Amino acid sequence: MSRTYESISPHDFKLGDVISHYGMRLRIATEPRESTIHPIDEASPTISAQAVIENWDEVKDFVGNLAEVDANGNRMVTVQGNGRARYSREVPA
Repeated sequence: MSRTYESISPHDFKLGDVISHYGMRLRIATEPRESTIHPIDEASPTISAQAVIENWDEVKDFVGNLAEVDANGNRMVTVQGNGRARYSREVPA
C-alpha cells in the first residue's frame, strides 16, 4: 500500500497523527505539549508527545529497549523537537 507524506515540524503535531520516523510508524497518542525545560530561542517552543509504535514487529530489533511499554502493552516513544525539527506525517487518503 502506497502512502503519501508531508513534511511538518513538531509544532504541527496533532493527536492521532501518524508519523514516519527512522522506519517506525508512530501514532501520536497524547496531546502535544510545550516543554518548559528547553532553552528559548527563535525556533521555540520545543513540543513533545508520546507515540505508539504501530509496526513494532518490523522495528523491534532496531529499537530494542529504547521503547517504553505502557499499561496496555503498547510500545511507546517520545517524539519531540522545536521549529527546526522535521518529521514526515502521513496524509490521510
